[in-house]
Amino acid sequence: MIDMKQYSIKTRLQGGLGIIIAFMVILIIIGTLSLQNINSKLESIISINNAKILLAQAVQTSVSEIDKHFLTLNLVADETTTAERKQAMESAAAAYLSSMEKLKKLETSTQGKGLIADIESNYTIAQTNREKVLEFFGKGDESQAKNA
Repeated sequence: MIDMKQYSIKTRLQGGLGIIIAFMVILIIIGTLSLQNINSKLESIISINNAKILLAQAVQTSVSEIDKHFLTLNLVADETTTAERKQAMESAAAAYLSSMEKLKKLETSTQGKGLIADIESNYTIAQTNREKVLEFFGKGDESQAKNA
């Protein structure tokens, strides 16, 4: 073992201070690397969550557009407007399907997957009912369309 008594106080203080500074530099390096790691993980989480939010908004907008055009179809008897609204509904449905596929790929949680399944189930039910109503309106049977 090293006998510290043989060194002067100045040398011992300088050595102790050097050790403390070396530990501080090591802690700063470890802290900086840890913060960079945390920052990259947060950026990943934020970008994924933002993408999910944007896709969910696209789904909501698509469903809203489908509903809006469907209601217009039920109120208007003009063939040109009817054809335009059906085309707009098809475009909104395509946007819905595209957004849902992307959202399913991003979602990893069990709860999120369950919510997506519920949304898809309800969309399928609504789509079936919309098709029935449009079929009745196409036949000119408004009373059946209102009851569907």
